[in-house]
Amino acid sequence: MTIRKGSCLCGQVKYSFYADQIDAVSCYCRDCQRVTGSPLTTVVAVSADTLNTEGLTRTFSNRSASNRDVTRHFCPNCGSQLFTEAEMVPGVKFVKCSTLDEPSAAVTTANFWLSSAAKWAPIDKEIACFDENPDG
Repeated sequence: MTIRKGSCLCGQVKYSFYADQIDAVSCYCRDCQRVTGSPLTTVVAVSADTLNTEGLTRTFSNRSASNRDVTRHFCPNCGSQLFTEAEMVPGVKFVKCSTLDEPSAAVTTANFWLSSAAKWAPIDKEIACFDENPDG
């Protein structure tokens, strides 16, 4: 297994996990758009038990468009979004791929919430696409 590392912009919060392949998904929901200030966020699912973190994060929680609790972790110093926890996927933290030391190692395999995508948003239609969250 390969160790994957990442951090916030200022370096106050660092993390690591083991994964040979990093399968990521992109979310185009309005909450992800608002929290990132961009048309999407790309994340990789990591078991919360195997995500090692250094430094404290602050959190912000809200109800998502699918009416479930979502908690976002960010650096209290620089504000970088690092992880997301979703009620619908307990025991998993979704790591923001752009905070990885090597973000290009991630391979996007699906797009979620295309029903909320901006008309000008870049969308890879060659991979799995869902109007909202996939079933299951």
